[in-house]
Amino acid sequence: MLHYRDLYVSSSSVKGGRDVIDALEIIEKAGIRHVELGSAHIYREDCVNYIRRNFTGFRFLVHNFFPPSRRDMIMNHASSDNEILEFSREVSIKGINAAIT
Repeated sequence: MLHYRDLYVSSSSVKGGRDVIDALEIIEKAGIRHVELGSAHIYREDCVNYIRRNFTGFRFLVHNFFPPSRRDMIMNHASSDNEILEFSREVSIKGINAAIT
């Protein structure tokens, strides 16, 4: 049976939560510990390590476009444009690393 504790809240759903750390602090104050790290955040240097150090009681799911990129580009693994293709691979690898390390 599904219980509310099994549900995840997206960090992108927080009003005023363009910075993922700000969003997580708001979510933490609400007593929520299951979070999907969303895609609608601004770039923040070293956010993954910061999250690992400071939000240890959380369970996370990682959106395919997290952590946020410095560059504002479209992710498309089927692109014939080498720049977009390389960017897409880079974003995916960073997301996988964020999820498993």
